[in-house]
Amino acid sequence: MKIHTKLQTFTAVSLFAFTTLHAETELSPLLVQDSPLASSQITGLDTSVAAYLANTPGVRVIPQGIPGGSADLSIRGSSFSGAGLSLGGLALRNPQTEHFHADLSFPAWWLSAPVVRTGVGQMAYGEGHLAGTVALYPLPIKAPRRVTSAGVDQEGGFQVQGGFQHTEETLHQGTFGMGVFGGFSDLPNVDNLGNDVESIRAGGQLQYHSPLGQADVWFGFQEKTFGTTGYYGVNPDFRSEEKTEDMHAIALWRTFDPERPFDIGLSVREFKDDYRLDLPTGEFRNQHKSDIRMIQSGYRHPFAQDFGVTIRGAVEQEEISSSNLGNFDRYRISGTLLPDALLTDGVRVYAGIRAEIFEDFDDEILPLARIEFTVNPTLFVYAEYNESVRQPSYTELNYESPGSLGNSGLETETRENFEIGVNWQPNQDTFASAALFHNTSKNTVDWIRASPQSTRFEAENIGKVETMGVELLVRQTVLPNLDVTGNLVLQDKEGDNEPYASRYALDYAEQILTVQLDWRASDLLRVEAAQSWLNQSKNELREGSDSQWLTALAVHYRPENMENVQFSLTGSNLFDDDFQVFAGQNTYAERRFSASVSVDW
Repeated sequence: MKIHTKLQTFTAVSLFAFTTLHAETELSPLLVQDSPLASSQITGLDTSVAAYLANTPGVRVIPQGIPGGSADLSIRGSSFSGAGLSLGGLALRNPQTEHFHADLSFPAWWLSAPVVRTGVGQMAYGEGHLAGTVALYPLPIKAPRRVTSAGVDQEGGFQVQGGFQHTEETLHQGTFGMGVFGGFSDLPNVDNLGNDVESIRAGGQLQYHSPLGQADVWFGFQEKTFGTTGYYGVNPDFRSEEKTEDMHAIALWRTFDPERPFDIGLSVREFKDDYRLDLPTGEFRNQHKSDIRMIQSGYRHPFAQDFGVTIRGAVEQEEISSSNLGNFDRYRISGTLLPDALLTDGVRVYAGIRAEIFEDFDDEILPLARIEFTVNPTLFVYAEYNESVRQPSYTELNYESPGSLGNSGLETETRENFEIGVNWQPNQDTFASAALFHNTSKNTVDWIRASPQSTRFEAENIGKVETMGVELLVRQTVLPNLDVTGNLVLQDKEGDNEPYASRYALDYAEQILTVQLDWRASDLLRVEAAQSWLNQSKNELREGSDSQWLTALAVHYRPENMENVQFSLTGSNLFDDDFQVFAGQNTYAERRFSASVSVDW
């Protein structure tokens, strides 16, 4: 099988904050990053979580316009429906449409740096997306903090947001924390078709943190209105707009016992989506309301010094009421049993199963197996095999619009994944990893145009799709004040029944390369830069180049004797690349400059 070179797209807004790079080298039962997803001094005009995920190695954020409107997640070339977020171990899904898998109503500076999990890793943590999961956790509130920021850009866009966190010491070395946040942004002309994005976010948090564990209760609300002219395969001559409302409450508890870790989480979410399209014959409108409730828990019991068993379970209940999709409800129950054993010094084996029980589709028993070799303190090698499954969204099953047609006969999509990899960290300044992966999806769900005469995309099971790829990652501290990160992915897909044009599954980046630089020039000046290049697979509908170059630059300045104040100048898509992110859809984020100020005290 031919392996092409794949290159990770780095969207321009990803420059606004560089996350701490972390490679997960063990299937520890619970992994939480102490470093934040974004600085509390949030800069730039797009403050969505999706914007900050775009600089994460191993993740591609694929926006229609900018991530603040509608943004898809992709892990190793997956379709948008194959990758998703988890928060505190809770897998976040959208039964209506996975186009909003990257949406969160919570501020980025409350969240940990992301951990990208694939294969057995995401199954052991219970997340269970088809291709991979971007895992986030609530950060500990370590000190009282107040944050405000505001910014403008050359298109007349602006944003303002703020929040505070307060802590109080309690008995038994515990800390009680609370916080609130709020923000508003209005970004006109986010793409070449003149679509706008306007959003408001607000919410609060409570937290108890002690040496034994951490409890969090969060509530968030987000209302977002964005232009969708030209989106979703619809003729750009017809104006359209979409409005979403997201109310989300979560409660989490996790212990810090490395021998007997335990976590439990509860999520209640209501997501409303109102889509309007102006046709010559009148208004076409969809109104959807999704209610998603989930509880999950996990525990690892050590039966002996060298042997333990991880048990994890989740129950999800989804309801949807829709003017176009109909009224439905369904449940999903999942359970994972994963024993692990230390065979010899440095060799650990995992072997278990995951059961997925669906109300409307066939149940699945999915095998999990992994072996790890700690060759020495600097070198780690692993090999693994797992299977995963995904049930179609209600949009894929039932939607009908001028640009798309669902299919009620779709079956669940399954995936077999094999991966071998190595992580090398000879010192604190150098880290490198390489992974060779091969996966096969069956009953692959895609939106396709079967022939040149097709006038809209139709949801179909296109059969078997094989993917082979290599992912390389290097992080180097070149100087004490200069960090460089490079990410390269080479990938090739082959399908049994390749259509005339694929919108997602077979329209992917064959080659992606990104280079990021973080230069702390002085105590007062910091410069961040990113360059990415990708080469997309051939698609009959794509006009123009199959390659994309994105260049981004940000300069942050802190005036002397004002350490808590930061001024930022940012530029995105500096060379105004007009690559069609979605084939046949001429929407791209044009060159954009912004200026902002933030205060953290």
